[in-house]
Amino acid sequence: MSPALHSSFSSPARVLSEVLFHEVTSLLIMSHLITRSLLAVRPECAFSRELTGTLDRIMRVSSEGETYLYRPLIDAGAVMPAAADASALALVTSLFTRLPTTSTPRVLATELSVNLRLLAQHVELKARRAAEEAERLGEHALGHALQAWATEWRACGQIVHTATARTRSEAQAAEFGGFAVPLGA
Repeated sequence: MSPALHSSFSSPARVLSEVLFHEVTSLLIMSHLITRSLLAVRPECAFSRELTGTLDRIMRVSSEGETYLYRPLIDAGAVMPAAADASALALVTSLFTRLPTTSTPRVLATELSVNLRLLAQHVELKARRAAEEAERLGEHALGHALQAWATEWRACGQIVHTATARTRSEAQAAEFGGFAVPLGA
């Protein structure tokens, strides 16, 4: 057990430990919410193998990240609460409830891709920040696990970015009679 995670004194290390604990808890709760949200929206995306593949990859990264974190958390003696994180719920819900239900598949794919990229970037940055805190507290195994998870989220964000650019290009091509107009033109 890390003394920083379990100190009973009001010290900077204790405050930082609590901040780290809340960040990791928020990440784990957000990860569960992401998986549930993507499972719910996945049937609407059956028209695109690429999009469903992206959803599957993000759900896998989310699940694997949780697995990365459990061992270091157990080793540190941390007990994670099961309480819901309202900010994570609001973020995930807002990203996926804005999807138009009567849109064409191309519009749905574009909207979902943009939202997935924002989500991946958010989780990546949140995991990197938590990794930095863990390192400061000497929780190197947890810091390493968080950094690895952040790297996976970054890769997902890049995949979604590529898919988003392609989807937008295809939409422009369809709109302008078969040839794409360069983005930003």
